[in-house]
Amino acid sequence: MSDSPDNSVDQRIQDLYAKHSELYERGHYRSASRVSRELRQLAKAEGRIIPYLHANHQLMNAAQSLLEPNLGIEVAIDSIALLESEEKARLIQPNLPEDRYEYAVHRMSSCAYDNLAKHIANRDGYNSDGCHECIADGIQVCRRTGKLECINCFREYATDVYRASDDLEMAMHHARAVEQVNPRDDDDDDRRWVGARDQMHLHLVQGQLEAALDAAKRCWLLHVNYHAPLEAKFDTLINLEVIFWLMGKQDALQEFVASAGVEPVRGDEIPPGEFPHWDVKISHRNALRHACRGEFAEAIEVLTRLDQLLQARQSLDPWFEACLRLVSICLLAGEAEKAARLAKQLTERAQTARDWLTLRRLKALQSGQLPPAPLPTVAPFTSGPFAPQKNSSDQGHQHDHDHGSCSDHDHDHDAPASELIETIDLINSTEAAPTPEQSPLLNWLESWFHRLHESSDEEERQIVAFEILNRTASEAETADEAARLVHTAHVFLSQYQQEIRAWHWAQPFLAAFANDATLINVVASLGQRAREAAEQQEPALEPDDIVPLGRLEQLFRQSLDLDADRANNFVRAGQFYWANDRQGDAERCFARAFRLDRASPVAVMRLAEIYAATDRAQDALSVLDLSIREGCEDPAVFWQAAMTAINQSRYQVAASYLLQYEKHTSEEQWVHYYLALCHLETARPVDALRSLDIEAERNPTATFATTALRACAAALGNNLTALREHLTTLLGLPLSQVNYLTQSGLSRLFERLYTAVLKLPQDDAQRLQLELVGLQAGFAPDTYFDAFRQQGDAQDGESFYIVTLEQPLDATWPQSPGCLPGQEHWQVYLARWGVLAQDVGEAEQLARDWQSRCGLMSCNLLSIDLQGEGYSDKPGVVWQGFHIQNSDDA
Repeated sequence: MSDSPDNSVDQRIQDLYAKHSELYERGHYRSASRVSRELRQLAKAEGRIIPYLHANHQLMNAAQSLLEPNLGIEVAIDSIALLESEEKARLIQPNLPEDRYEYAVHRMSSCAYDNLAKHIANRDGYNSDGCHECIADGIQVCRRTGKLECINCFREYATDVYRASDDLEMAMHHARAVEQVNPRDDDDDDRRWVGARDQMHLHLVQGQLEAALDAAKRCWLLHVNYHAPLEAKFDTLINLEVIFWLMGKQDALQEFVASAGVEPVRGDEIPPGEFPHWDVKISHRNALRHACRGEFAEAIEVLTRLDQLLQARQSLDPWFEACLRLVSICLLAGEAEKAARLAKQLTERAQTARDWLTLRRLKALQSGQLPPAPLPTVAPFTSGPFAPQKNSSDQGHQHDHDHGSCSDHDHDHDAPASELIETIDLINSTEAAPTPEQSPLLNWLESWFHRLHESSDEEERQIVAFEILNRTASEAETADEAARLVHTAHVFLSQYQQEIRAWHWAQPFLAAFANDATLINVVASLGQRAREAAEQQEPALEPDDIVPLGRLEQLFRQSLDLDADRANNFVRAGQFYWANDRQGDAERCFARAFRLDRASPVAVMRLAEIYAATDRAQDALSVLDLSIREGCEDPAVFWQAAMTAINQSRYQVAASYLLQYEKHTSEEQWVHYYLALCHLETARPVDALRSLDIEAERNPTATFATTALRACAAALGNNLTALREHLTTLLGLPLSQVNYLTQSGLSRLFERLYTAVLKLPQDDAQRLQLELVGLQAGFAPDTYFDAFRQQGDAQDGESFYIVTLEQPLDATWPQSPGCLPGQEHWQVYLARWGVLAQDVGEAEQLARDWQSRCGLMSCNLLSIDLQGEGYSDKPGVVWQGFHIQNSDDA
C-alpha cells in the first residue's frame, strides 16, 4: 500500500531536515541555505507552520555566515510576526498544533530578535540607531518567553555594541559574563567559546598579545562544546596563527597543532562561496601573513578584494575592519595617497554609524600616535616585531568586579534630573579652556554672578537675573562665550519659569555660531526645557508651537556629529531622549558620555538606572563600580552603588560603598541601617547591633525599621529573650505610622522577620501575631505559604491561577494592623493571590480561605486568570500580592 499524501510530505520534510543538518555540520552554509529555502517553500505550500518556522530559523542563522544581512532582516521580521501572532500563523496552517506552536514561541522568539538585531548591526554598524535598545528588548523577550539561557546571546550582542561604541571595558565585562556562564547538562548551546573569543579580539585591538593568546587557548579548550564545533575549531586555529605572527613566533603554531594532534588551517577546507564569513577570516589571515613578511602589495591585493566584496554585500560592520586594515597596510607600504582616500571614505561611513572604535583606531594611525601595523590597535603592541623598541607601555590591570537599585526607605537619591546638568560649574560647562584675558562679555558675566550672589532681596535678584536677556549674540566673540552665556541663562532663568522667553532669546546665538557643537547642544537643551515649561503653563501651551520635537532632535544629532568627544553634550542629549521616552537612544548617549567621562555622576547614574529597569542589574552595578574606581566621588553614586549591590546580594561590596558614602556627605541617616542589614546577611549579628545603635541615635524616628533588624540580629544570635522583647515593641507600632519605608522595603523587612520568628515554636503567640500582621498587610513571603502547601499531597494536572478578590473595608480599617500609610481613606482594596489548583472553583476557594484570615468583611471575586497548566505539584496558595487601590476608589 502506498503512503498517504500527508505521510509523503512528512517524509520529504524529514529528508530536508537531514540534508540541511549534514551540510550545516560540514560548514557548507550556502548549500544548506538552499535546502532551507526548499523546506520553507514546501512548508508554506503544504500548510505546515512548524517546519516553516524551522526553515526561517535556519535561513536567519545562515544569513550571518553568508554575509546577507538584508535576507536575515527580512526572514527575522517574518518569524517575529508569526511567533507573536497566532492569527497570522494560522494563515499558513489553520489547524496548527497548539502545543508545538507554543513550544516554538518559547524556543524561537528570542532567537528571531537576536538575529534581527545582529543583521541590522552588520548592515548599519553596531552603534547605529536602535542597537542599544535591541539589548534591552531582547532580554525582555527572553524573560517573557521563559528562555533565560538566551540572555547570553544578547550579552554577546552587547559586547559588539560596546566595542563599536569604543567602551572596551564594558565590552570586556559582557564577554567575561558570557564565558563565565556554566551551561546546564542538557544545554545544547554552550556559548562560553564565544565569550573567550570576544575577549581575545578585545585584547588584540588593545595590543595585548599575551592576554589574547591566553584567551585563544581557552577558546581551544571550549570549542568542542560549541554548537558548531568545526567552525569554532577553524576560527580558533586562525586566531592563534594571527597572534603568533604578531608576536614574531610563526613556528609556535606548528608546535601547538602538533601537540593538539590537528592540522593548521589551509583555507581550502570549505569550498569557496559556501561560507563567506569564513572567507573573510581567511582573507584577513592571508593579508596579515603577507604584511608580516613585508609583502605589502600582496596584502593590499587581498584586502582590496575583501573591501569590494563586503561593500557589495552591504556588510558595513565587517567592512570597517577590512578598510581599516587596508589603510594601515597602505601606510606600511608607503602608499600615503591611497591610504588618505580610503581613510576619508572610512571616516564618513564610521561617523554615520557612530563606530567610535574604528574612528579612534584610524585617528591613531593618521596622527602618528601609533605606527601602522598589519592589525591597527588603540595601544602599542606588548611584544613582537610591531611593538615599540622599548616596551614601557603601562598595560594596567583589569578589575573583575561583577557589580551593578532599590532603596527600602524614602531617601531622595534618584538619578539626577536635568537640573544637575544645568548646575555643573558654569565656567567648565562647555569644556572650554580658559583664555588668558577675559573678553568684555565674560567680564560682565563675572560681575553679574557677583551681583546675583549679593542680592538679598528676591525681587532685586530677579531683576538682576533678567539682565542676562539684554546681552546679544554680537557681543560674543567666540562660540565658547556664547555657549557659556546661553547655558547660564538656562540655569538661572529656569528658576523664574522664563524658559520659553530664553529659548527665543537664544536663537540669534544659534544663527551666529551654527557649526559649534556645544552651543548647538546647550541651545537644544534649553529648547527641551521650554517644551516642558509650555505644558506647565496655565492654560497649557502646545509644546510643538514653541519648538517642534523634531527640530530639537535635529539639533542634538547635529551637535553630536560635529564633535563626538564632548561628554556633557552626550549627557544633555541623553536627558533629552530620556525625557521623551526614547530609552534606546538615551542609553546610547549616556553610554558614550560614560565612556568619555567615567566620573560623570549623571551619565553613570542614568545608565545604571536604564540597566536596572531592563533586567540588567549586574551591568548597573558594573558601571557604578567602574565609575567609583575611576575616581567618581559623588555621594549619590556611592549610594546608588550600595543599593544596587544589596539587590544583587553583594553585601560586603555594599558595605564598602556605604562607608565611602558616609565619608563624602553630611547625610547621616540610614547609612548604618543598611550597614546593619549587610552585617546580618554576612552572619555578623554583633556588628549589626553596633550599627543599629548608631542608626537609632542618628535616626530616632525610624523605630520600626531599627527594631525589626534588632529582632533579626537577636534570632541570628539565638538570643530568644531579646527576640521576644523586640517583637513586643514591633507589634505595638501601627504600620500606618511607618511612613519612612517604601512598600517594597516593608515587604523585605517582613520577609526577614518571618525568618527570624522561625526560632520560636509554631504555636507561639508572638510568632502567630507577627505572621498575621504580615498577612493582613499583604507582606507574607512565599516561603510562608510553601510550608502550608508541603503538608498536602502532590497531584497531577494542577493549574496555576491568579485570583483577584475585591475586599470592602469599613470604618475600622484605619486602625487595622494591615493598614499602611496613605491607605487610611481606602474604601476597598484588590487582593491578588497566586494559586495552584485543579480547577477555578478550587482556586477561588483557596484564595477566599486565606483572605478571610485577614479578619475583614466578606470579599467579592473579581477575576480568575489561568497562567499555566499541566503541573505536578501540591495545591495551595503560592504567593500573596501587594494590596492595590481600586481605581473606582482612587
